Amino acid sequence: MPRALKDVISDAEATSLADLIESDGFDPGPATDASPLRALAAARTSRDCSEKDLLDAVADARAAGISWRAIGPVLRMSAEGARKLYGPLV
Repeated sequence: MPRALKDVISDAEATSLADLIESDGFDPGPATDASPLRALAAARTSRDCSEKDLLDAVADARAAGISWRAIGPVLRMSAEGARKLYGPLV
């Protein structure tokens, strides 16, 4: 679900998280292999970046005068659903 830009992980946060996971001080819990957690962190970062890209694209479309009626189907939702979901964020 899209979030406000301030809620999307920043590059600095992603780097900090990666550094923490890679450090000797990172405790993955009872697991002895932290690679599943590294994969999870990478997937989370990827999702956050994708959500930011989608939000930016919606904002660009709206700034270009594209209607919610045209945007909705591209997002596989109704115009009203797109407006309710993204309208407050753009």
